[in-house]
Formats: sequence, structure tokens, C-alpha cells
Amino acid sequence: MKINEVTFESVCMAGKVTFTLMIPGEKKDSYPVLWIGGPGHHKEWFEHTHIAEYADKYGIAVVEADSSESWGGRDIEEGHYLFESYFTKELRDYVMKLIPMSENVKEHYVTGWSRAGYLALRIGLAHPDLYGTVLCNSGGNVDAYGLYKDIGSMFPGLLERMFDGISTAGEFESSPFHMENIVENMVKRNAVFPRLIFHCGIDDPLARIPNVRLSEKMKVWGVPHTLCMVEGSHTWECIDISIKNALEHVMDEKKEKRDGKE
Repeated sequence: MKINEVTFESVCMAGKVTFTLMIPGEKKDSYPVLWIGGPGHHKEWFEHTHIAEYADKYGIAVVEADSSESWGGRDIEEGHYLFESYFTKELRDYVMKLIPMSENVKEHYVTGWSRAGYLALRIGLAHPDLYGTVLCNSGGNVDAYGLYKDIGSMFPGLLERMFDGISTAGEFESSPFHMENIVENMVKRNAVFPRLIFHCGIDDPLARIPNVRLSEKMKVWGVPHTLCMVEGSHTWECIDISIKNALEHVMDEKKEKRDGKE
């Protein structure tokens, strides 16, 4: 495999951006791609998990973006921080110049963990034409009150900037940015859903209850999804287990569908 850091001038981000690209060792005419949205700098998944090994096993290319200044991955005009446009269009177009990417949407996966679990889920739901599967790890849904107490104190002003001036947990919980509201509104308008696979640590104090709650609501709404609870807490060790299991799950489903057609 090859792992490279790539830097280019981004119009969407109004400056230079750097991402990490892993190309599998097995040469292919086109590569499935795992798009990673953080939650931090562009190398952290490669530093803290065995993602390169797992993806290389299945011939999947990996692209990890830097989302350290984002929470929800939204386009923010103030400061010209157009992350969603960068991640879904500009970055994608740039990677396409470097490797032959699969044109099959089912071979494009978007992931992230913690606050980037929300980012990946929101972007995946908003762009089912680009991502066939969302692999959401220890994130996705949030406890609004915990969010504003914890993130609000750790990153002053970030939540207000990312969510159009919403400054309280109550406002966020009733807003169109809350994941339960996003999913429910999609159900009401019969929107297309990507494949949804959630992983969360059994002992995760931040994500366990919100993920179980979202899963139970999606069952009521009839939204197909998979929620897997794994050993661990809100740690990189848990994420390593989660992404390994998630990719195995995806590949097993792919094999079952292929074998079923034969």
C-alpha cells in the first residue's frame, strides 16, 4: 500500500488544505473509497487505528480530511469555511485526479467518530447520491444538553458558529440540526437513505444513550439500520475495533448479495 499526505489550494476553504490518501497494494481499475471526516487532523486515524491494514485487506482506498475546526461539517459563510462543499465536491474531484475511483455509489463509504460521527451521518444522509454507506462510530446522535455543556466549554463559540447562532441545548434539541429531527423529516418526505451502520462502546458515556435512543426511534420510523455495541468506551481503542467490524460487516453483506445472484 501507499500512504501519502497531499496538499492543495482549496477554493472552498480559502487556503491550503492537507489530506491523507491511502492507495491499496492491489492494483485495480477502480477503487472503492472510505471517506473519513475526522474529528481532528488529517493523519489521526492512521496514527491511532489500523485503518490502513483493514482497508488494504479489502482493496479500499482511504481519504482522511482535516475537520478540526468543524463540528457539524456544514458550510459556514463567516470566515469562508465551506467544509461540506470541500468534502463532498472539491476534495472528491481532486482525489479523482489521483486515483481511479469507483463510479458505484455503493462502493463509497463515509465515516467519522465522536463529533465527526455526527458529521459523517449528517453528510451521508444529505448526499445519498455520493455515499452508499455511513459507518458511524461513537457519535451520530447527541445528547444536546451534554453537548452544550461539554463542547461549549472546551471550544467556546464553536457551536454557535457551526449551528447558526444557536446557543442553548433546548434550541438545538428542537432545531433542524438535531439528528433525530433530521431523520424524522427525511422519513416524512420519503427521502432515500444510505445504508446505516452504527458502532458504539458499551461503556461510552457520551454516545451510548443517544445512539440507542436514535436506533429505537428509527425502528419506529421504519428506517433500516444496524447498531452494534462493542467492548470499550469513548476511545481510539474502541474506534479501532468498531471500524474493523464495520468494514467486515460491509464486505460480508457485499459477498452475500454477490453469492445470492450466482
